[in-house]
Amino acid sequence: MTDLDAATFEGVAFLGNTLAPFFLQDPRTGSAEAEFAAVAALDVQAAGAEWPFVGEEEAARCLGMMVEGLAPSCAAGENGAFAADDDLTWEYRRLFIGPGAKPAPPWGSVYTDRECVVFGATTLELRAWMREHGVARTADEKTPEDHIGLMLALMAWLAQNQPTDLGEFLSLRF
Repeated sequence: MTDLDAATFEGVAFLGNTLAPFFLQDPRTGSAEAEFAAVAALDVQAAGAEWPFVGEEEAARCLGMMVEGLAPSCAAGENGAFAADDDLTWEYRRLFIGPGAKPAPPWGSVYTDRECVVFGATTLELRAWMREHGVARTADEKTPEDHIGLMLALMAWLAQNQPTDLGEFLSLRF
């Protein structure tokens, strides 16, 4: 991927840094209020025109759904500030936290590991790849490296700091 231009790497980093907090942070108890508020306040047409790797119309449509989904949370806060409403919090926890079965487990190993387990062989393969490429773990020891939020953050970090490793990372199957 070293033959790509700087704008491509900037776009990859932007996407990873923009989307990672939404998977890593509980809307109510996490530390991503500023990120949620920023998306909620988007001018979807203007943002869609600047969004990388997808057409303007598709980007605006998808960003519009995000803004619409965050509107009740902004209405719940004082002076339009972000305050996660019950529906947003419930949906985040239902999808990614539990209790009970998660319809969208955030760990790659659940989908790619032969035994469909968290911290399975594919997580260990990713951990080994990170070690081989000098990538330090940034999360607590309880969160598997193959969590979608961490993978997005890693993608962004690689684009900014080790762009020669980005293509290999994106082609891995974990």
